[in-house]
Amino acid sequence: MGLLRKQNTLQSVRENDLYFTIPFKEPLQNPYKLAMVQEDLKRLLRGADIVVLTCTLNAATQGMVDEEFLNACKPGVRIINVARGGLLDYGAVRQGLDSGKIGGLGVDVAWQEPLDPADPLWTHPRVIATPHIAGVTELSYRNMAHSLAAEVRRVQQGLRPTVILNPAVLSD
Repeated sequence: MGLLRKQNTLQSVRENDLYFTIPFKEPLQNPYKLAMVQEDLKRLLRGADIVVLTCTLNAATQGMVDEEFLNACKPGVRIINVARGGLLDYGAVRQGLDSGKIGGLGVDVAWQEPLDPADPLWTHPRVIATPHIAGVTELSYRNMAHSLAAEVRRVQQGLRPTVILNPAVLSD
């Protein structure tokens, strides 16, 4: 399994699985670093039977599952997208499903909002779709509450939050 993740997501994976942290804040500008990241990603895709997307959607990741991405994958790869629909290049994914290049697609996100119920991908035999609340359980709510409480304590102690999405609003 290959896990394409953002930082601070899924702290551990099984020992034999591959994972790849997406440089999600900004697209890489350094050509050498970009080439290294692309080669690491291709190595992950060549070896993974299943690719799980948990990445942030931004300029660097928009449409990342495109024809080039799919050509780097094993034939019949299973792709699971539990992040954002915009990570998928709709045309490339549809062609991959129709040709069998993608053996299965599991999604709990839509590539178009609002969802078009007439979209043929929703009834494609290789697609399984669930609501984006599939992971909402008593345990997940408990963990969210603990994480929120820990962050509130950090701020009360004068520390910065662990994850800051809009750092420009904070003054040092």
